[in-house]
Amino acid sequence: MGHQANLGNLGVQLFFVLSGFLITRILLSLKDRYVTGVTDRRQTLLSFFLRRAARIWPIYFLTLALVFAAGDRFEHRSDMIWHALFASNFLFFRRAEFGSTLSHFWTLAVEQQFYLLWPLLVLYVPQRHLEKVILVLILVAPLTRLALYTAGFTDFAQYNVLPLANFDSLGFGALVALWSRIPVMEANGRWRTLSLSAAAALLPLVAQTFVPLPANLAQTLYAVVFAWLIAGAREGFTGVVGRTLESVWKLTDGHFSAADCRPWRRVSWPRRHRSWLRSRARGDASGSSTRMCARPPSGAAELRSSFGGLIGG
Repeated sequence: MGHQANLGNLGVQLFFVLSGFLITRILLSLKDRYVTGVTDRRQTLLSFFLRRAARIWPIYFLTLALVFAAGDRFEHRSDMIWHALFASNFLFFRRAEFGSTLSHFWTLAVEQQFYLLWPLLVLYVPQRHLEKVILVLILVAPLTRLALYTAGFTDFAQYNVLPLANFDSLGFGALVALWSRIPVMEANGRWRTLSLSAAAALLPLVAQTFVPLPANLAQTLYAVVFAWLIAGAREGFTGVVGRTLESVWKLTDGHFSAADCRPWRRVSWPRRHRSWLRSRARGDASGSSTRMCARPPSGAAELRSSFGGLIGG
């Protein structure tokens, strides 16, 4: 893959930032239930792990079974145990290359390892110290990549695939989730800092397209920008950014057909989903994303109403 993050890796890091945000938000909600005595810590952890397993494991292990049945065509059978244990990233680190059709499984491995560590950290670390711990992990991530790179582990499959090497992306997403739960007056300064940091990151990101940073250090800068985008999408963009997005949306008015707004006419949806889709197309209160097909939002507040439900509230 080389030393410079390509578009594929950018997509992975955006996925990590979003995952850090969503998983931390889920865990903080579960922590509230534990703190208030609704559930105990064991039940909280068990609930989280079972839900993660139910979402990922069935299709994951079905894929591995099919790959195993194909022999060595897609992956060495002798190495399939690494993937089965969600240790694909350590396998590729050991190889010093991906060399596999399952190369993208390193991201799933990092995610699963994150799922093992993060619930313990969020649930056991006092809330007043959680922000400090996340900031330390964010700092450790680029230092880990740089340390591995300077130690001779110069392939992307080595310096960029370990869990600690990706905690800048996961951590910035976690910060957005944490800051969204603190009092507004206390959070305002943090949001301003994030916005200024994202703006400051743009110049070195442009520069590194000509002079690439070693050890994919640009990943941390991208993580700042992605965290700002997720925070903005959650709250709704205002100011210049909001007006720009609103103008872009208005320019696209009239380019959506009725079929775009009523997908069940083109797709054979299961019967139990059809009434749900129709209710959103009619413009029910919970169907804001579908109402956008009828006309463009008339202002920043309506943009916030339309898009806010996609990421949070």
